[in-house]
Amino acid sequence: TITDMTYNNTTAAIRKTLILLVALPLAVSAFAQNNSSPYSMFGLGSFNTKGDVRSFGMGGAGLALPSENGLGNLNVASLAGLDSLLFYIDLQTKATLTNYSTTSQSEQVFDSNFDNLSFGFKAGSWWGVGFGLSSLSQTDYNIQTENYIQGTLSKYTILYEGQGGLSKAYWSNGWRLAKGLSVGLNAAYIWGNLITSRTSTFTQINGETLQNEPTYYLHNMIWDAGLQYHYSWNKSK
Repeated sequence: TITDMTYNNTTAAIRKTLILLVALPLAVSAFAQNNSSPYSMFGLGSFNTKGDVRSFGMGGAGLALPSENGLGNLNVASLAGLDSLLFYIDLQTKATLTNYSTTSQSEQVFDSNFDNLSFGFKAGSWWGVGFGLSSLSQTDYNIQTENYIQGTLSKYTILYEGQGGLSKAYWSNGWRLAKGLSVGLNAAYIWGNLITSRTSTFTQINGETLQNEPTYYLHNMIWDAGLQYHYSWNKSK
């Protein structure tokens, strides 16, 4: 019967989801991440822009898009529009080519990074479920500068370095409350570390070197919700 088919499809989707949850860490480790930016030395690093391929193609717009043809991560309420006959898998990577320049020198940097791995399915006629793992921010910089030794005209070099980043694992749910109206709730766990160092080298004092290398371990739970309403205008009236 149709009820048995729906139950079997949902059970198979849940089984696939559990398998993918176990495979997520292995899949992420397979991507070599590189995201060098001098601006990542500030705060928690350079944050990735939230969105998918469809929204990026429209300049970041997409809060009102349903998830019929793909998993949308801008509005969790869109999961209520998933197709009950499909199991969704979405893999995103990002690559950028950036030119950095000063008055005396310039540098071109190519960055590539894992962005998002998500999957979803329809758990019921009114309920859509999604899971995923995404890269939230990256810290990767290497900056060298000079400063004067206090009270003298001699200089010493300072090397600032930073590595690390934040990752996010999330569980999303979207429910259709009425025709055209859906709500959603997203729960996410954020974790990562930031390793920063400052190395001062004094060539005038027998090459004496001073280094400070603090490491920050971060983790937190966050929640967010979404709302979507679709209305079809009758152009004949």
